[in-house]
Amino acid sequence: MAQYDQTKWVGVKPTVKVAKTPADKVTVEDSTTEILAAEEDRTSFLLRNTGAVNVFVNFGSAATVNDLPLEPGDVLSCNDFTGAVNGIVVTGTGEIRLIEV
Repeated sequence: MAQYDQTKWVGVKPTVKVAKTPADKVTVEDSTTEILAAEEDRTSFLLRNTGAVNVFVNFGSAATVNDLPLEPGDVLSCNDFTGAVNGIVVTGTGEIRLIEV
């Protein structure tokens, strides 16, 4: 009987990363506001609109009110994007809470 070689089926051990900025708060205004700076080492992030107005989000460029809307209470999770994330509101100010890993 042949011996089972388990080593060829074992992949790379996953690494555990700790959140770099747990629950940071960003106030988003009616001009493009940087929510997250570009970060080459980032593996994922989570954004939650904790404000009372829609926040429009753009990945990598200045945000406009035609971009992806996050309504109050919405959560956006993204993996493998290392570029800048920007936001904008139509009027007043919005609030984003974020966790970056």
